[in-house]
Amino acid sequence: MRKFVSTTNPDHYRQALTDPAAKVWLFSDNAPLDAQAFTLLDYSVNGTPQPITKTDHPDGRAYQATPSSNAANSGQDYLVSYSYSTLIEPRGHAMWIDIDKPTNGVSVELTHTGTGIERITPLDFLTTTPRIHRSERGSAAPISISADGWIQPKSGVVFIWTLTSELNELPQT
Repeated sequence: MRKFVSTTNPDHYRQALTDPAAKVWLFSDNAPLDAQAFTLLDYSVNGTPQPITKTDHPDGRAYQATPSSNAANSGQDYLVSYSYSTLIEPRGHAMWIDIDKPTNGVSVELTHTGTGIERITPLDFLTTTPRIHRSERGSAAPISISADGWIQPKSGVVFIWTLTSELNELPQT
């Protein structure tokens, strides 16, 4: 079982962090969490889509994916794949995606169309020896980082950006 929790409540966030099966996101503001702020789009094991249960809470929502296959209990390697969509505040200037379990291969894509973001710098902290592939195809195109091979926990990817409005505020030289 894997849980994906999004919340605006710092106490709920800290509690969810104690669950080793949970990936947790804390959103600012103590207002109701927008339905588009975080959505688990799919979850599969060995290419087979798995059932996803969504639970809404006053301060967020949780998704739970419970694999119907016995792949995780078979003692053999298996592939877990999931994707999610999240809306983040452009004024935050950074997004960190962490790897919390040993992972064989990773691909991360950031789409920033219509956000007012002018420039993005991707940084990887991936503990892998194979070459990291980065593609940055124009200012409106998605930016992706992918790596093959084993990646260890506490690794990750960071996207740091500059807003177009901030570039206009810089003094001319």
